[in-house]
Amino acid sequence: MINSDLWRILHIITHSNYKYFINFINHHSQFTWVNFLKSKDEAFTTFIFFFTPMLRLKFRSKLKFCVLIMGEEYTSNLFQKFLQENGILSRSSYPSTT
Repeated sequence: MINSDLWRILHIITHSNYKYFINFINHHSQFTWVNFLKSKDEAFTTFIFFFTPMLRLKFRSKLKFCVLIMGEEYTSNLFQKFLQENGILSRSSYPSTT
């Protein structure tokens, strides 16, 4: 099971103009990946072109289930279609409002 969330880097813009970071946490191994992004739009491509292949290489495993902290980056029809076509089950979680 994988948990993923997208965060905005507050009050800081890096030298390369990164404003966000996305994390992926493998609950079994506690292995964590962090990728820096210039915009939220990069979350989908990071998931497809970096994270999913890296999971196959590192753990010789296919992603089957993920928990997504809901934001617009995970609610697009394109993202949902990718999950469905690849047999990935997902559960939505919402950020705390406290």
